[in-house]
Amino acid sequence: MSQDTLTASQGLSGLGTLVKAGGQVWGGLTAQRTAEYNAAVLEQEAALTRALEPIVRGEAAIEAQRIRQEGRRITGAQRAGYAAAGVSVSKGSPMLVMLDSIFKAGEDAFLARYKGDVRAWELESRAVGLRSGAAIRREMGRQSFLGSLMGAGGTLIEGSTAFKGKAKIPGEDPWDLLMGM
Repeated sequence: MSQDTLTASQGLSGLGTLVKAGGQVWGGLTAQRTAEYNAAVLEQEAALTRALEPIVRGEAAIEAQRIRQEGRRITGAQRAGYAAAGVSVSKGSPMLVMLDSIFKAGEDAFLARYKGDVRAWELESRAVGLRSGAAIRREMGRQSFLGSLMGAGGTLIEGSTAFKGKAKIPGEDPWDLLMGM
């Protein structure tokens, strides 16, 4: 094998090493950018989920208020009906019926508010999970990029050791050039 062929072979080998290292870095950078994008999507979804909390609580408060108003309407209708029949509502069965209606309306209003609070808590939990997922994705992206840099460094070192002692340019050993000697 002539000296020119060996030098061309080494040149192609060196170029292949650089391309491989560049591909590793590019792959890590792409993984990091993808992870960052996915994290941003998760954070946006978390923000939207979090924004629903006051809406859910407000809807529950409105529903509780509607139930209480309906309870007052029913109680008023009961009182009017008993009064029209000439029955006293201050004692006995009529009073117990009206108290039961008031109690039932209060209980239903409480349950409506409670369901709203539970739903708001579920939304908050989901938002926390989404933000945690975003942080994990970001860290995975950083780790992918770091791993690609390490892999590229290993590839360059591995490729440069193939040249050690085989340089055909007088006084220029690629290993020494790579190591800054």
